[in-house]
Amino acid sequence: MIAHLCILLLASFSTQNNSYILNAQRHSFTFNKFSSSSTPTKPPPPVEDEDSYSEFDTPAKPKARPRLTEPFPPSQTPNDLTYEEMFLKRRTNELLESPIELRASELNDLFRPPPGLGRNAETIKPDSSFGAIIRLENALVSINEVQLRAWNKVAKDNNFQEVTIEEVAMAQTMSPEFAIRRVFYWTNDFLACRNLGLEHFMVLSDLFEELGEEGGLEIELVEGAMSWLEQLQAAEIPAVVISRLDERKVDKIIDSLNIRHLLHTSFVSAETGYETESQEFLGASLRIQKPPDHCMVYDTSPSATIAAHDSDMRFVALNNVYPSYELSGSDLIVKTYQELNLQNVRKLFGDRDYDLEVEQEVDDGDGGREGGGDGGGRWSVSRNKRW
Repeated sequence: MIAHLCILLLASFSTQNNSYILNAQRHSFTFNKFSSSSTPTKPPPPVEDEDSYSEFDTPAKPKARPRLTEPFPPSQTPNDLTYEEMFLKRRTNELLESPIELRASELNDLFRPPPGLGRNAETIKPDSSFGAIIRLENALVSINEVQLRAWNKVAKDNNFQEVTIEEVAMAQTMSPEFAIRRVFYWTNDFLACRNLGLEHFMVLSDLFEELGEEGGLEIELVEGAMSWLEQLQAAEIPAVVISRLDERKVDKIIDSLNIRHLLHTSFVSAETGYETESQEFLGASLRIQKPPDHCMVYDTSPSATIAAHDSDMRFVALNNVYPSYELSGSDLIVKTYQELNLQNVRKLFGDRDYDLEVEQEVDDGDGGREGGGDGGGRWSVSRNKRW
């Protein structure tokens, strides 16, 4: 029994001794690890790319994007134009270049001044909101003598009867082919009319070469035209010319009469490509950027009266070609421009109200609306019947 106890004591003592040795070895290893004289070396910094940097360096500034000198073409987005003005300019250029048919309603909406500064400018200068469209032949200049010489030369070369000055004046209100059939009664053959019209164009071009030369061709303004153009310019009413002549002849006439400063820079000629009178009128309003319902047309023919009203314009007729009873559909008939003044212009548009009156309806407390309560909403928009 005693021997057995002695064996257990020796076994326990050997176990504790082994644990003390292991602990001592462990502590010795830890002490040697932290008390070693060798200092750990700093790991080498990573190799930097040209776009990367280490955490110990100052962060590099991000690369700036190349700045565009002209983000948009100056002709499309100049800095001095608003978005509405840029849209107006772009749409106007599209209508000038496209072959589509012009519509009076679209031009009215396009050139209607927006609320604010545009309406205030019209209030300060009400006449500046109007536009004048003037026919070159007989309504601005008299070229009856030149046309008479040209048509008589064509008649002589083709063995036709010579024409009179009255027939020539009436022929200027229509195309040459139509005048040959319906005014001169030379022929009804379409190809023959077309060839005679081309011959008249060549003869007239030769005559216009003498314009401005000493002893050559002379063209005069109609009575009172110069003073009326000056009044329009003083009232800031833009005036644009339309003609059935080609652009070169119109330029020579305007330069010979020295009236370019009184007219708009662009005009409508035979080379513009408009096939009807109403399209010519709308093209003229497009060039001066005025709504058609603010434009007045000065012409001499009954067909122009119908075309102007179809284009939502006012018509002033000069009865120096057709009698007054054939121009009865006109808004105003005059013999010369001396009978006109700016008060007549205002009266032409006196029956039109272009402003919308927006009134807020007041609830009367019974769920209805003031004045009967049969409105459909909170706001009532009253339009003038003559809109």
